Amino acid sequence: MEIGCQGPALQELYDVAAALRTSINEFKDMQMPWPPISTDFSQEQVLQMIPVKLFNFISWCFGFSDEPEMNSHVTLNEGHLKKVLSICQDMLFINSNGRMQTPKYLALGMTIRQLTRSSQITDILNGFGHCASRYAVLTHETDLTKLAVTSNTNIPKDVIKGKFTCLVFDNNDLSEESRNQTHVLGGIAIQKGG
Repeated sequence: MEIGCQGPALQELYDVAAALRTSINEFKDMQMPWPPISTDFSQEQVLQMIPVKLFNFISWCFGFSDEPEMNSHVTLNEGHLKKVLSICQDMLFINSNGRMQTPKYLALGMTIRQLTRSSQITDILNGFGHCASRYAVLTHETDLTKLAVTSNTNIPKDVIKGKFTCLVFDNNDLSEESRNQTHVLGGIAIQKGG
């Protein structure tokens, strides 16, 4: 695209936007397995669900890369990568009208739920378009529990099935004297080595 003193022509900008929209709509790797587990929230996995054209365009817009690449994601430093992944997930979420849950939206919704237990905060953030809905968060949490119950994996993963195990738990409440106290429960599993 040749840019003159007046900048790109309206038609050029429209054509770029249309090409990006087509790229987003045709991209097939955007769906995460349901329910997504912790490995599905890694930067590497998130990067794979972002269309190359969208990722590179956003990187170029902010001047994070001068690499003219269309076949693979451009290389960014850690700070820039997080920002571009965040913006791209926003665009994918908006494009799907909130039907496609991206790692960012689910992780933020789950984090708010775990830290505050406040459905109102989740609803407010969802209303602003910053996280998944309360319903999506609760569905994700329920489906993760069902997956854990039906799978053959042990939680935590290093516990040996069928071996005597001593479980020790203790609570660590924060701000116990206030109306907004936080309940934290920590535990360990003890098994004899050997």
